[in-house]
Amino acid sequence: MVFVSQAKNTPPDEANKCVFANPSSETLTGFNPAVGATYSGIFGNEYDANQKERTAYFSHSGKICQLTESRLSDELVLVSIIETQDPPFANLMPAYSNLLWKEAEKTMQFGGWIWNPDHAKVEWSEGMFRLMGYDSGELKEQRLNIDFWAKHVHPEDRDGFNRQIEAIPSYIGSYILEFRIIDNHGREKSLYLKGQNVSGKKPGSIVAIGTAFDFKANAGTA
Repeated sequence: MVFVSQAKNTPPDEANKCVFANPSSETLTGFNPAVGATYSGIFGNEYDANQKERTAYFSHSGKICQLTESRLSDELVLVSIIETQDPPFANLMPAYSNLLWKEAEKTMQFGGWIWNPDHAKVEWSEGMFRLMGYDSGELKEQRLNIDFWAKHVHPEDRDGFNRQIEAIPSYIGSYILEFRIIDNHGREKSLYLKGQNVSGKKPGSIVAIGTAFDFKANAGTA
């Protein structure tokens, strides 16, 4: 978009008005036609010669854009408009999501797990290792699978646990399992396990993913 600036020879009624707008700029700002509209009417604030770049949200189009301003002449100012996918602060989430997950596991005493029924392999998050009484690096030589997990299930609950695990591939939607474990330090815990099945890499295969809570511990801190 091109605007007439507050130059010495500019008539007052023409100052800061748009004199050119291509279709893309009209789509991004939601102003169509934009020619004749004022700078403040489109961008929500008066023109500031010292502000060359900024981010703007356009309520008419629902778009967030990066604005870059440059002077074409004493009387004309070019405003380049590029759409951004998210507000600048939102881009921080992918970088810190793993740290946030770890902190949540510590605070709420839960863990995450992934199970591939095709080869019985189980993967645990740091919180899951902690819940089972291990440090995350303590079992490097140990193959984690359902059999290893089952060894920690309370003897009175083990048969039920094995039956429920065998049924997981047939479940549709989310599911809940409840059972007791004896952790690596001999402490009894009551786990509330919630999972869901997602599509695996092979056609027709599934991968079970979910979380497990020590619900008695959380009930005690509520």
